[in-house]
Amino acid sequence: HCQRFQEVLSYCRLDDTTLRKINTLLSVCAVCDDAISIRHLLIVILRTALVAMTFRNYTSPKLQHVQRWIDQHYTENCSIEQLSQHFHYNPVYLSRLFRQNLHCTIHAYVRNLRLRKAAELLVHTGISIGCIAEEVGYADAQHFSRHFKQDYGMTPKTYRKKCGKGDDAS
Repeated sequence: HCQRFQEVLSYCRLDDTTLRKINTLLSVCAVCDDAISIRHLLIVILRTALVAMTFRNYTSPKLQHVQRWIDQHYTENCSIEQLSQHFHYNPVYLSRLFRQNLHCTIHAYVRNLRLRKAAELLVHTGISIGCIAEEVGYADAQHFSRHFKQDYGMTPKTYRKKCGKGDDAS
């Protein structure tokens, strides 16, 4: 099934970085032993693909500018109020622009970005889970772990063991 999924995603014309992320997640699916974990990982994969495709296809400089700022400052407070003040947009307008074009709220976009960055760090570094949580913008590791498990279907520690460095220093 993973190979068929990769074929389908190849039609989406995703960039190399996104494809590498998706292939890493698919490799985790191959070792997952329960349907719930696989389902969560597939949701993350589809979100990753959707965000990459939407950003590439969307031409509005307004939204691209906001997305680029969030991508560079995701560890900071990226609330609708902060963004509205920073970009001099009405909060309702900015929220609607985001939802209509990216099909998610600003909060969901930031959360997804933080968790994807955390997943990369879990796979490619030996940094403790607490430090990763802090590095991606979470105030405490428990809150981070709860969000990670909701989206990925497993704890950060389990995710690291299944697809990255198993020598967790948390």
